[in-house]
Amino acid sequence: MNTTYVRLVNIFKTFSDNHLQVKRFHADFLEQLQNFTHLDINFPILYAVPINVNLLTDDITDLSTYSFDIYCLDAIQEGRENITPVLNNTSQILNDLHKWIKRNEFDGIDILAISNLTPMNNYTMDKLAGWRMRIDFECEGYTYCEIPFVNGTPVPEDDSVNTYIQTGYISNYFV
Repeated sequence: MNTTYVRLVNIFKTFSDNHLQVKRFHADFLEQLQNFTHLDINFPILYAVPINVNLLTDDITDLSTYSFDIYCLDAIQEGRENITPVLNNTSQILNDLHKWIKRNEFDGIDILAISNLTPMNNYTMDKLAGWRMRIDFECEGYTYCEIPFVNGTPVPEDDSVNTYIQTGYISNYFV
């Protein structure tokens, strides 16, 4: 069973659980961020949002690309007296994540790119500020043979196999 998404989320969780400044971590859709920020007053938080998966980017090695936006947000005090330290600390946490991921080796997972940090001001309209960072991972996929079919691998009848091969709709995995 392919658990790439779970493994990637666990990488972020492991970092968050062990970083002295990060108080909470969650991975979910962006629309749920506001709900998560209201659950607790402990900040700063790290929040991972899945952006997309480009399946089988490399037909030879079965590599896929998973993209995440990682938000690091902290509470802004009334009057915004702490905005400079909030922006400094949240950018440093994302910089720490960047360095930690690049330095560690995760079996079957490589970093393709990490984007610039984008500032978030009064994000979710609840007096939070911080930064967003995009991370693209190249991950080993799985082969056609690993798909859980009932009674083995289904193959079209002989005549249709030849038609599929000639039209390019079937690869040598099926033959």
